[in-house]
Amino acid sequence: MPIPDSHNRGWVPEKFDARDKTYYYDGDAEADFTKANLLNRYPGWKVYNQNSTDSCVANAMAAAINFVARKDHVLTLDPSRLFLYYNARALEIMENQGMDTWPPKVKDAGSNIRYAAKAISKLGIASDAKFPWIQEGDGDKVLSINDRPPDAAYEEASAMHAVEYCRLDPDHSEDVEDQFTPKEKEAIGIITLARTKQCLVEGYPVVFGFKFYWGDFKEHLANNQTPLPGDKWCSFKPVPQPHDGPKGDWGAHAGVAVAFEVDKTDSSKGRVLVQNSWGPGPDSHPYFYMPFDWISDFEATDDFWMIRKVDGARKRQLPASSPLRFTRPGWNLTQWSRDLKAAPALNAVFAAVSRARGTAEAFWITPAGQLDCMAYYRDMGWGRRNIISEDGSAALGAIAAVNSQTGGTEIFWITPGGAVNVAFIEINMGGFGMTLQMLAPAGSASVKSGLTVVSRSPGHREVWWVVPDGSIQGKWNQDGNGMGWQGYTLAPAGSAHVESNLASVATSDHKLMLVWWVTKDGRPGGKLWDEGSGWRDTYSDSDFKSGDVALHSRLAAVSPEPGIVEVYWVSRLGEVKSSVWRKGFNTWGLVEGVAPKSSARVDSGLTAVAMNNRVDVHWVGADNSLGLATKDYGGSESDGSWKVVRATDSGSVWAGSPLGIFTRDNGQYSVIFQDCNGAIVLGDVYQ
Repeated sequence: MPIPDSHNRGWVPEKFDARDKTYYYDGDAEADFTKANLLNRYPGWKVYNQNSTDSCVANAMAAAINFVARKDHVLTLDPSRLFLYYNARALEIMENQGMDTWPPKVKDAGSNIRYAAKAISKLGIASDAKFPWIQEGDGDKVLSINDRPPDAAYEEASAMHAVEYCRLDPDHSEDVEDQFTPKEKEAIGIITLARTKQCLVEGYPVVFGFKFYWGDFKEHLANNQTPLPGDKWCSFKPVPQPHDGPKGDWGAHAGVAVAFEVDKTDSSKGRVLVQNSWGPGPDSHPYFYMPFDWISDFEATDDFWMIRKVDGARKRQLPASSPLRFTRPGWNLTQWSRDLKAAPALNAVFAAVSRARGTAEAFWITPAGQLDCMAYYRDMGWGRRNIISEDGSAALGAIAAVNSQTGGTEIFWITPGGAVNVAFIEINMGGFGMTLQMLAPAGSASVKSGLTVVSRSPGHREVWWVVPDGSIQGKWNQDGNGMGWQGYTLAPAGSAHVESNLASVATSDHKLMLVWWVTKDGRPGGKLWDEGSGWRDTYSDSDFKSGDVALHSRLAAVSPEPGIVEVYWVSRLGEVKSSVWRKGFNTWGLVEGVAPKSSARVDSGLTAVAMNNRVDVHWVGADNSLGLATKDYGGSESDGSWKVVRATDSGSVWAGSPLGIFTRDNGQYSVIFQDCNGAIVLGDVYQ
């Protein structure tokens, strides 16, 4: 991450509190107080990247936790930064407003260091595996930056070893700051610097905030980078004053002091090595020097904190969380084992099918890259079938399934190397059998793209994926013709965004197939196959504007009636939209709004089902509910409009959850998603 061209205001300065515990030195009195280097003392440190978020405090505190874990052999070496960031903001809101439940929402607007440290002491710290930091696609946005962590993360954190947090800069009332003389401000700075050095000698990093003028700071970074940790760093370079610039042009950032060195020729001078949070690459300035003058400058720095273990572990009291409830009548909820997990990845999906009456199968990719399955038989209920248990078998993303052969299901997935695999699965009450085949070699598919498959007629199946050059590749097979899988290019290079989702559908009369993707400039792209004329374009550039579709939107498609096809997507503004193809018109109808602005998350699932003259569309709401839009086709009471509701309570669905849907018996369908704790949930819907 190169130096941003805007101010970082992720550190929010906090007033002093008389309850703050003052730092005290608890190390060797005979230690060398002229230098300390935690990077050499505890190798294996991490440099984090806050991406485009204002989470510098959480990233700095996570780095400090990593040091403490190596020194005291407690805490976790890989703390969840999202867990830290959410709790710091939520705890401040709750205390300031006298709340005993989680706040309705938090914003990515930075945090202060005290509440980050207090949240660790009060709520503990979870590992990144429980609430991971996931970058959305190739962009700089972070998934779930404002979402509450799952209960499983709090359960892990609650058993964490107890810690204390101490403040290093001397307490004083901000009401009288303007009355301080220059000497008094200098004295406070000298004490702060002395405690910072003592803390580093003791073996603990110091998290602190600092102010700067952006132009001066960029120049400072360019002139004061450190060589690789472990190298000698004894030469001093001139630095500009940290706040030479026009008033009101402050930036505010948090860093971690990890080393210091006193100038051998002048003990009042020296410098501190600061760890940054813009990534580990050399252009991201992972470390830079600060002169002692900057550390001790009363106006330039503030909020110096450290954490360390204390005796014992404590169970923590957690605020009340929202239960998972369906708000719609006619729904039945089944929660599968909490041990079942789906990868929270771009284009992830639950690929679900129903081969015959009284049966159902749902497939997904686990966080370890395995292929997992739950299978249903009316007389036995749901049971697990681990299809491929070897880690890293599948890229974390798309999977597709289709029923096209009697007694079996075919599933398709992309490997981490970009190959496309297909497995023919025969699942029965006693177990399952599998025949595996590579459909396309390594490098054939964009590993983060979508994957879609359709069966147009009995014995037929056709699958499509995005190639790294942005073309769309397809393969088809027809039982009994002896030709095997036949490949072709559906759309040329540059047609699709390389991480585009895909959707496809065939009409019930077997005469039409359609495939959709997102173009690289954010339009819907697609091809239509007609029994009489083969493949042709479905859109022209004039049909939609650039940016109409969010680049990472999921896509869904249904055919509610023969000769009618609908496709759904999420816009950049969180709207759910659709467009309709009618065979007699041979063109797409106008874009139709299904749900208004800010209804849907772009980073989560979208799915649809058509049955009984009705279409239901589901998505994950911006408030982490399960959204539902319904439109009736035909009937005297149908007006053709969409009716939008929340199917579950706010906060009940995992942010970034994939979705899956399949039809069952007697007007019933099931939607699959992850609840707020990451558990996989099945909702049976009776129309």
